Amino acid sequence: MEKLNVFISYSHEDEDYKDKLIKHLITLKRSDAIGTWNDRMITAGEEWDKVIKEELERADIILLLVSIDFLNSNYSNEVELKRAVEKHDSGETVVIPVILRTCDWKNTSFSKIQALPKNGKPVKSFLDEDEALFSIAEGIKLSVKSIEEKLKKKENERIDLEKARNDGKIALIHNYSSDCDIPPNNLHWTGRQKEIATIDNDLHKVIFISGIGGQGKSGIASYYAKNIVPQKSNWEFWDWRDCKEKENRIHTKIISIIERITNGVIKANQISNASIGELIDIFFQKLENRKIVFIFDNIDSYMEFESFQLIGGVGKLYQEALNRSHFSKFIFTCRSTINDVHPELLNLRLQGLGKDDTFKLFQAYSISINAEQLKIIAFKSYEVTKGHPLWLNLIAAQARRGVDVVEKFISGIKRYSDFQEDDFTSILSDKILGVIWNSLNEKQKILLQAFAEIVRAETQDTLGKVLGDELNGNQFLKSFKTLKQLNLIVTKSSGNELDTYELHPLVREYVVQNFGQKERSKFISLFVNFYDSIILVLKSKISSDQPLSFFENWTARIELSINQDNYKSALVSLAEIADPIANSGYKEEYIRVANLLFINADWNTAINEEFSYFHRELLNFIRALTHFGKFDEAKAFFVKYQKSINNKGEHYINLCEEESHFYWFQSEFSKAIELANEAIRLREHSGMIESSVLKHTLALSLRDTKDVNNINKAIILFLDGKNLDDIINTNISDFQPEGYGNIGRCLQFLDRYKDAIVCYKKSLASISNMVNQGYGYMWLAECLLMEGEMNECLYFYKQSYNKWKNTSPVSANDVYKKVSALVELHPVLNDINNASVKKVNQFCSDWLSDNL
Repeated sequence: MEKLNVFISYSHEDEDYKDKLIKHLITLKRSDAIGTWNDRMITAGEEWDKVIKEELERADIILLLVSIDFLNSNYSNEVELKRAVEKHDSGETVVIPVILRTCDWKNTSFSKIQALPKNGKPVKSFLDEDEALFSIAEGIKLSVKSIEEKLKKKENERIDLEKARNDGKIALIHNYSSDCDIPPNNLHWTGRQKEIATIDNDLHKVIFISGIGGQGKSGIASYYAKNIVPQKSNWEFWDWRDCKEKENRIHTKIISIIERITNGVIKANQISNASIGELIDIFFQKLENRKIVFIFDNIDSYMEFESFQLIGGVGKLYQEALNRSHFSKFIFTCRSTINDVHPELLNLRLQGLGKDDTFKLFQAYSISINAEQLKIIAFKSYEVTKGHPLWLNLIAAQARRGVDVVEKFISGIKRYSDFQEDDFTSILSDKILGVIWNSLNEKQKILLQAFAEIVRAETQDTLGKVLGDELNGNQFLKSFKTLKQLNLIVTKSSGNELDTYELHPLVREYVVQNFGQKERSKFISLFVNFYDSIILVLKSKISSDQPLSFFENWTARIELSINQDNYKSALVSLAEIADPIANSGYKEEYIRVANLLFINADWNTAINEEFSYFHRELLNFIRALTHFGKFDEAKAFFVKYQKSINNKGEHYINLCEEESHFYWFQSEFSKAIELANEAIRLREHSGMIESSVLKHTLALSLRDTKDVNNINKAIILFLDGKNLDDIINTNISDFQPEGYGNIGRCLQFLDRYKDAIVCYKKSLASISNMVNQGYGYMWLAECLLMEGEMNECLYFYKQSYNKWKNTSPVSANDVYKKVSALVELHPVLNDINNASVKKVNQFCSDWLSDNL
C-alpha cells in the first residue's frame, strides 16, 4: 500500500514546534506509512501557491498546527484551512487540529473536529512538551491505521470491479462520438418524398420543420442527413445537435461545433467565456464558404409561445443563419410553427401520412397477414390516426401479434380518435400507451420503467448489465426485443460504434408521470450505482483537458441523484467537477446541472443540516451565471440566498463579497464598492481574517471608476504595503506580475503613460498566462499610442492579437478592429500590419529586453 500524504499547515512562527512534531512521527515515516510535506520543501523556481494547492489536493491527512499566529495568517485561513475543512466534510481527507498555543480556536470552522492533544489542551501548557507531542503522534497513528483499513477495503472493491469488467459484467466507459450528437434511426421510412425534395432545394438557407409530437420531425431531418446529404458531393458533412433538454445548452453546442469545423484549432476552454453572440460571430467567421448541413433538433425550449418567435441563443443563431452570407443549410425542428416570413426561410409544417403511404408503411413491417386484410387494417388505422406516424407505427407493431390483437387494439382506441391537434399528446399518453402498457408482462414493464430513468442514450450491453439484479440475461433480451418490436424504443446508430437506445419522449413522459418517487427510486439507484462504478475508475483522471463526454459521467449521476431527491450526493458530485468542467470550456453544462440542483433542493434543509459544499457551490454557481451574462438569474439566487441565511454571519459576508464581484462585472462600480466595504466592515467587526480576494475586488472596482481619488485608493490596495516609487524604479523580487499589470492600468487611467509602460514591461517579463499576456500587450499598445509611438503601438497590438487569436478569439476580434482602424488612419503602417508572426514576436521581445 502506498504511504499516506500528510500535509502540515502552520505559521512560520511555530516552525520549532513543527520540526519537533515531525521528529515524533519518525516511526511512521520509517515504516513508509506516511510521508510529510510542509512549505519549506518548496524548491527555488517553483510557484509556491501552485505547489501548496497541489499538495493540499494530494493530502490524505492535514495537520493544522493551531496558534494565535496561525489564526492570523491570511493565506493559512483563506487557502489551506478553507480547503482542508471542505475536504474533511466531504470525507476526502482527515483533518487533525493540533493545538500548540492558547488561542480562540473553538470559534473557528474546524472547532467541530476532534483536536489533539486530548481535550484540546495546548502543547505549550504541558510541563513536558515531549509528552504532549508523543500523545499527538499516537493520535495520528490511530488515524493512519483507520485510513489504511478503509483504503484496503476500497482496493479490494476496485480489484473486484476490475475483475467484473474483465469478465464482461460491467462496462465502464462510453465510446460516444465527440463529433456531434447522434440522430434517431428510421425503422421503416415511407412517404414524405415531396417534403424531402423541398428541404433539399437550394433556395432556402434555413428550414424550420414543425408538427405535433410524434409527427416525424426528427425522423425526416434524420432521413435527410443520413440518406440524402451523403449522396450529394456538394455537402462536406452533416452535424446533428439534440436540443431536447429542458435546460438550455446551446452555448455548449455552438462551442462544440466551432471545435469541429476548426479541427480543434479553437478549443472549448479558449472560448468558454464568450457570449452567445460572440460565439455565433466566431462560428460564421470560421464557417466561411463551406457547405455543411446543421440540424438543431427539438428546440421547443427556445420558443416564445405568445409571439411564436425563437428566443435566446437559438433565436440569435436562427437570425444570423437567415441574414448572413453563407453556403450552408440550417434545419430546426420544433412542435410549434415559427411566426416568421423570409425569402431564405422554408417553414414546413408536417401533417399526417397519406392513405397510400400508410399502406406502404404496414407492408414494410412484413406482417403475416394476407395483402387484402393488411390493407383493411392499414386503412382503418389511417382513419383512426389521421395518418399520424408514431401512432401508425405503434399499431403496425401490434399487428405483428396477430389480426385479433390489432383489431382489438384499434377498437379500443377508436372512441378517442375525435381529437384536436392540441389534445393529441395527452390522448396518446393516457389512452394509447395505457393500452400498450397493460399488454406488457412484468419483465417488460421493469425494463420500460428502467428505460424511463436514463439521462442519455445507452447501449444494449450497458442496460443489460445495469439491470442484472432485476432481469437475468435471457429475460432482458426477450423484453428488450419486445419493446423494440412495439416501437417504444428509439435506436441511434453512428458509424462503427455500438447502437444506443432511449425511449421516445412521449413514451418516457407516460412512464414517468404514472409512477411516483418510491417506484422510480429503485431504478434510479441502479443507474446511480452504475455511474459510481465508472467514476471510481475515472476520478483520478479528472482534469481540465478532458472532453465533455468524460464529465457527462458525473453530470448524469448528478441528474439521477436530483431525480432521487438525494441532494447531498448531488452536491458532492458537483463539487468534484465544478472547476475542471468549467476550465475545460463547458461552463454551460456546469450551469445546467447546478441550476437543476439549486432549483429543486430545499435550501433550508441544506443549510440547517449543513450539506457539504452547499454554500460554496451555490456561490460558484452564481459566479458562473454572472460570467455567463445571466444577470437576472444570478440576482434572483442572491435574493433567495440572503433570505435563507437570515443573519449577518460568515455566509452573509461571503454573499456580500460575491455580490460585490457581481456588480463589478457589470461595471456598476459604486454598488460593488459599497458591498465590498460592507463585507470588510463585518469582517473587522467579527474578528475574521482579512480576505485578499475581497480586497482585490474592491481595488478593481475603485480603479475602474476612473475617478482620480478612487484610483489612488486602488493603487494603495494593489501595492499591498509596497512603495509606488520602488515598484516603478526598482525590481522587487516578491511582487507578482499581475500586481505590476494592475498598477500599470491605474497609472494609465491617471494619464501617467510612461510609468504605466514601465509597469507593463515588468509584468510581461514574467507573466506566463497567454490570455494575461494578451492584455499586457494590448494595454502597452494603448499607452504607446498615447505617447505617439505609432510603429511600436501597432507591433504590440499585433502581438496581442497573435497571442489571442487561438486562445481568446473574441478578444482577438476586438484587437483586430483597433488594428484596422489604426492602419486606416495611418496607411504607412501597412508593412507592419502585414508582418509575419515571427517578425512581430522578435520585435516585441527585443523592444522589451532593450527597454526593461
